[in-house]
Amino acid sequence: MDQRGMEKYRIRNSIKRESKKSKETFLDSIFTELNVQLKSGQMNKAYRIVQKIFRDRKIKLTCIKRKKWRDSVSRTRNSEGKDRAILKEEFEKALNKLKDRNASGVDKMPAEFIKKQWRKHQEYILYELV
Repeated sequence: MDQRGMEKYRIRNSIKRESKKSKETFLDSIFTELNVQLKSGQMNKAYRIVQKIFRDRKIKLTCIKRKKWRDSVSRTRNSEGKDRAILKEEFEKALNKLKDRNASGVDKMPAEFIKKQWRKHQEYILYELV
């Protein structure tokens, strides 16, 4: 190992050590606060502390999801060798499979609305969704 590599190695290790110490200090303070809340019988506050630390953080990446969806659809269509528009029959088949009472998707249109308004506004809805 050369001198520059050794210096990078030492810096990386010192950063790891310091971050580990910082994390341990942070967790110790949280666990101390949690124990205080549990001993005093304040379960709601203790539950909030645990929930804040261990909950799953969900990040909305709708623009990336849209792009991936668009890419996968175009790949599927191109692999079939058919670069064609979606047929009304295909749309109606997918619409029949669509479940009611689910959260609306990226387009912010609930499935119930699309199903009920389909007969009145077929062309408009197809144009907006596709």
